[in-house]
Amino acid sequence: MHTPLRPRGVPVAELGLPARLLERITQDDVIEDTFDLRVLHPDALRQHWRLTTADFDRINKALEQRGMHPMTMPTGVQPREARAKAGCTEKGHMPDTPCPWPRTKGKRKCGWHVLLGMPIEKQIAIADKRGDANRRRDGHVERTRIPADEWPAGTRWCSECQGYIPLEYVVGTKCKAHASRAAHNTRLKAVYQITREQYEALLAYQGGRCYICRQLPQSKRLAVDHDHRTQAVRGLLCANDEWGCNVSLRRLLNSLDMAQRALEYVTMSPFDRMRSEMPDPAPEQPAAQHLTGWDPFGLTA
Repeated sequence: MHTPLRPRGVPVAELGLPARLLERITQDDVIEDTFDLRVLHPDALRQHWRLTTADFDRINKALEQRGMHPMTMPTGVQPREARAKAGCTEKGHMPDTPCPWPRTKGKRKCGWHVLLGMPIEKQIAIADKRGDANRRRDGHVERTRIPADEWPAGTRWCSECQGYIPLEYVVGTKCKAHASRAAHNTRLKAVYQITREQYEALLAYQGGRCYICRQLPQSKRLAVDHDHRTQAVRGLLCANDEWGCNVSLRRLLNSLDMAQRALEYVTMSPFDRMRSEMPDPAPEQPAAQHLTGWDPFGLTA
């Protein structure tokens, strides 16, 4: 009596699985092909061969690519595609509403809120790439305006991006990056009498960094520093309101005497000069009143 031949499937080595996963399921020579995967109970695969949900997803994807039915998932486990993606933890564009967009991979925020945490010039570079990609699509037609009733819910049209942008990343009629650039261009021309091209050339000349402290800009773009008497542009400095070079050195940069004193201060401190019995290099000025015997209460009279 002949034993019927066992039906064969596609060898698991031909499924294109990751090397570590393939090694794990074939290590004891029990699983050789897709038939073996089907006759084994999914709970046994999970417990004995330590297959995770991600492993089941990879195997099922490989099976579907070959026109085969996917494996049954273990008890109480759903395919990853069936799971709802966790939402962004930031607030939406409406008050007291959560952001409706899903988190980006490895983050607690959606991609648009991740963008908001980047330096503005980087946001602009990404926005320009987004616009270029949209313009390269087949059948693209450049449009400056699209009626609001055609916008998908929660978005608006940005003519520079040539695409729909979530309201969480919109200012006025544009995405926040392009709106910021437009406002900055207006300020460059009105206040400093320079063009966007000149600003970008100066930014590239400084390596994208503050000229004084050599730090890359964080939330704010580098500020245009200029002489407040002549209005001549001098360079780009970091713009933090508390410690940025554009603020802390503003008075210093407008006074050659103060700049020289600052250089002397860091070269050799006043305390070291005093201990070395060196004279103060500053011009003679009246000493402070509390050092000259000023007595408002008449205690020494």
